[in-house]
Amino acid sequence: MGKKEKSKVAEERAREEAEHQYNKERERRLEEEHADRKAVLDKGLRRLRDETEQELAKREAAIQAREAELQRLNAEVTAFTKRLERAVPEAHDEARAQALKDMEHERTLANWSVIGSESR
Repeated sequence: MGKKEKSKVAEERAREEAEHQYNKERERRLEEEHADRKAVLDKGLRRLRDETEQELAKREAAIQAREAELQRLNAEVTAFTKRLERAVPEAHDEARAQALKDMEHERTLANWSVIGSESR
């Protein structure tokens, strides 16, 4: 092998070594960029998951509060219905008793009126 050939082989090796180093460095940079992007995406995903879980917890609390309010209102309606069922007959009885009392009072007044006109 002559000097020229050795020189060409050395140049070829140097070029291959430079290309290998370039590719190795490029691959390292790409891996770093990928790791950085992945870290950013993971952080965003964790933030989104935390926000979603907080919103879900708020909604669940609101639903539970509404359910409790509905149960309270249902109990109130049930109690009112029972009171109404008891009150209607009582009101009917009271109205009947008052009507009888009024009729008795009218009869008494009519009797006094008749007695008063007979005295004259």
